[in-house]
Amino acid sequence: MRKILFFSLFLGLQLSLSAFGQSPSPAQVNKKVPITGNENFDFLFTRSALIGPNRIGYDGARTGATSLGVGFGIPLDTTLLLKFEPRVTWAKMYYPSTSEDSLFPGLDDSGRLISQRQRASYLELPVSFKFKLARNLVDRYKLLVEAGFVTGLLVGSTYKRKHHAAETFGRPAILVPRITTKINHIDNLNLLRYGPFLRIGTNWLSIYGFYRMSDIFRKDAQFPAANGESIAYPQFPRLEVGLTIAL
Repeated sequence: MRKILFFSLFLGLQLSLSAFGQSPSPAQVNKKVPITGNENFDFLFTRSALIGPNRIGYDGARTGATSLGVGFGIPLDTTLLLKFEPRVTWAKMYYPSTSEDSLFPGLDDSGRLISQRQRASYLELPVSFKFKLARNLVDRYKLLVEAGFVTGLLVGSTYKRKHHAAETFGRPAILVPRITTKINHIDNLNLLRYGPFLRIGTNWLSIYGFYRMSDIFRKDAQFPAANGESIAYPQFPRLEVGLTIAL
């Protein structure tokens, strides 16, 4: 009986030592592991707004850029990727008629103008270095820092103008017919849109910043003013800040 008890204690001790020796240490648990699986592939939605002085009279809440893209990365290290993100970007400028200094893209003194909107579409290719941080053996990465450069090519543009019918001017607004004029090409737009960008956030939500080095319109472009003369196209703020959602 004593031999059986002694053998049982000895076997239990051996198993305990063996399990202790195979348990991961804190250093092993916090050790960075390679980026694998679907962490290299994302669907991305980005919405950003212009940040800077508004000397043109556009609606800051409705003016900005919206992008839809697919991101895929090539691992360079355990936490570093070279990332490509082909995407489509729609840059929209909205001009309400209520703004006293809304002199662009057109001036209407008759009081019939409701709003003017222009939208330009771009095919863009952001290329960046993406750092995935705060990783361990159990969880996915919890923090990302991404920096790169984006180049876009203009592929289409639309100008839309809404105004009240002239013959019904003076009647209550709810009874006045609205007329929409749409033109599928905007003259004097710059063909390229490019600049550096930065993202900081989590694996699904991050703050997005883009500095547009190109002008929206060509530098030598002119547009007709109300007095019949030509005025140079204004420059818009170059900084865009917004949010990116990754799925």
